[in-house]
Amino acid sequence: MIKILIVEDEVTLGKMYKKKLEALGYEVKLTRNVDETRKVTGEFHADLIFVDYGLGKKEESGLDLIPELRRKFQTIKIVMLSNYSQFQMRKEAIKAGADDYLVKLNTPPSVLGEYVKTLFS
Repeated sequence: MIKILIVEDEVTLGKMYKKKLEALGYEVKLTRNVDETRKVTGEFHADLIFVDYGLGKKEESGLDLIPELRRKFQTIKIVMLSNYSQFQMRKEAIKAGADDYLVKLNTPPSVLGEYVKTLFS
């Protein structure tokens, strides 16, 4: 079974993504901040991680978390999800180790589900 970790501080959106992906047959964990994510990744070895840029704490963002995740999990897919649509943010996410960058406004749960299907088909 494919395992997906979603790092999203917006609880409602995170739960919607989780529910949709679980309905498609994936095992999904949801964390809301950097500290929770560090704890969960010790026991939950995801095949794909979606990381939000803004995680509530100003001192640590999803962009700060990506290099740490990449060092820990060199072969998994890491995708940044953000409402920032600037080209520069996308460039920074890729430079930090993300495989892709999706704008949340353009990625409702159904689109995210289709995106995941394309990654693992």
